[in-house]
Amino acid sequence: MMPNLIFSQQQNVTLKQCRDSAKINWPNFKKIALQEQNLDIITSTLNKNYLPKLTLSGSAMYQSEVVVFPEIDVPGLKGFFPTLPHDNYRTDLQLQQIIYDGGNTKSAKDLQIAASQLDETQVEIENYNLMEQINQLYLNILLLDQNNNILLTAKSEITENIKFLQSAYNNGTVLISELNKIIAEKLKIDKQLLDTKTSRINLIQSLASITGIDIYSETIFQAPREFQNTPTTIPQLRLFTAQQGINKANLAMEFRAKFPKLSFFANGGYGRPGYNFMDTKLHPYGIVGVNLSWNIIDWGTYTKQQEKNIINQKIIDASKEVFVKQNNLEIQKIKNDINNIRDQIVLDAKIIELKVNVKNSSWSKLKNGTITSNDYLKDFNDLKIAQQALEINRIKLIQKEITLNHLIGVQY
Repeated sequence: MMPNLIFSQQQNVTLKQCRDSAKINWPNFKKIALQEQNLDIITSTLNKNYLPKLTLSGSAMYQSEVVVFPEIDVPGLKGFFPTLPHDNYRTDLQLQQIIYDGGNTKSAKDLQIAASQLDETQVEIENYNLMEQINQLYLNILLLDQNNNILLTAKSEITENIKFLQSAYNNGTVLISELNKIIAEKLKIDKQLLDTKTSRINLIQSLASITGIDIYSETIFQAPREFQNTPTTIPQLRLFTAQQGINKANLAMEFRAKFPKLSFFANGGYGRPGYNFMDTKLHPYGIVGVNLSWNIIDWGTYTKQQEKNIINQKIIDASKEVFVKQNNLEIQKIKNDINNIRDQIVLDAKIIELKVNVKNSSWSKLKNGTITSNDYLKDFNDLKIAQQALEINRIKLIQKEITLNHLIGVQY
């Protein structure tokens, strides 16, 4: 079992794997599916407006007084008027069916669809920004790994130097102070390695929490090499479109409120009294008909809503224009940064080549006793700094290229 365990802890991880895993693990990605289910429920509920509505009601009442008709002393009409009972009972079944609602139900569904699209777009923006957070965590880990490799190489070299100087000190050709300076430099590197390890653990824990991937300290993070530059519509721009959809749907709702509404109704019951209050017996009764309602005058409400819609549209267009301009400026800046970093990488390689020669020369001089440890350590650290600068620029180049993809809307 041990070889399998070691292998599992030394797995390779790519940036794409982290993104894909986050889409499954991070709760925010589940919101869109839930919002779609919610929209289905809402639209299904609104569709039921077209179905007939049945209402069952019943009542039992006792009246302290009732209408009493005067006695008529006319032959043949005596007892013509009934004695109305004090207790009344009725059970009614009411049916109502919309024939034409002026398009209000359709407008309500369109508004719900527009609202759902707006909510989904906001979630997409959050998820898109989460992808950028994953990018930053991943690239920072890569940067720490490269810096760690440089420190390990420097430590290996300084360890060999200590062995040489220790032997020289034992032979009496080097002062103890010169040896201690080199040893102190090794301890300094050990401290830097410890800081790098701690920072890497913190980044790994954050990345593992977001992606749900079991990431270990031995995990190898592969540097991204291929970059897709096919732009699509970024979520922020889709947000403006969704806001416009909400604006139009609200106006349509206001417009449809002016339309006439026609419905059919039927009412059947059993009890007393019915529609003929003279019939004091329990008996069935019923009525059918149509209802028409029409808000003929809205006192300019729709006109004001149109003006509001135009103003909102201008606000949305202005916000969109500002965003597009700022995004285009940022894209151009990133492209300039990419060209600059590429030039710097070429120069960094040349600088390192020269500083390697300088450092090797200083080491030879230190061994021959013509310079001090301070002189050597200066050249040693200058080389290390140059190597770190090169690796930083390489990671920055990857970071800028990924950021460019993010700005132009490449889908991950």
